[in-house]
Amino acid sequence: MSYENPNFNPYSNPSQPGGAPASKKSGIGTPLIIICITVGVCLTVIVVCCGACGILGYVGIGQQSEELADELRFNPVIQEHIGDIETFEYQFWDSSDIDDYNTEVYAVKGTKGSGEIVVKYISDDDLNVEIEWAELTTSSGEKHVVKGVPEPY
Repeated sequence: MSYENPNFNPYSNPSQPGGAPASKKSGIGTPLIIICITVGVCLTVIVVCCGACGILGYVGIGQQSEELADELRFNPVIQEHIGDIETFEYQFWDSSDIDDYNTEVYAVKGTKGSGEIVVKYISDDDLNVEIEWAELTTSSGEKHVVKGVPEPY
C-alpha cells in the first residue's frame, strides 16, 4: 500500500508556504535603480566640481579686489570723493560688458560717498598686478581720473 498526500503538488515551489507558485518579479526594477544611482553620482560630481571652481574663483577675485583697493586707498581723488574705502567689490556683469580682458569694474563705498571704479591693469608672469589707469564715476555721475589716462571702454 502506498501513501499519497492529497495536497501534494509536484509543480509547486517547496520554499513557498502552502505550495503556492513563486511570483515572477518584473525586470524593470534593477536597471532603473542602476540608472538612478549613476545619474545621482554624476550630478554629485558636477555639483562638487563646479562648486570648487566657483569658490576658488570667488577667493581669487576677492584677493585681487583687496590688492587693488590697497593700491588706491590713499589716492587723492579717492580720498576727496569716496573717503576711506569701506567696501571694494568686483562687479561681474559690468566687467563682462567690457571687451578688454584686463579692464574691470568695481563698486566702491567709502566714508564720503560711493561709486564705480573702472580699472585697467597689467599683470606679469608672476601674477603681480599694476594699475595702468583707473577712472572713478561717483554715485552722482561725475567722472574723475584716478590714475593714468583712461581709454574708451
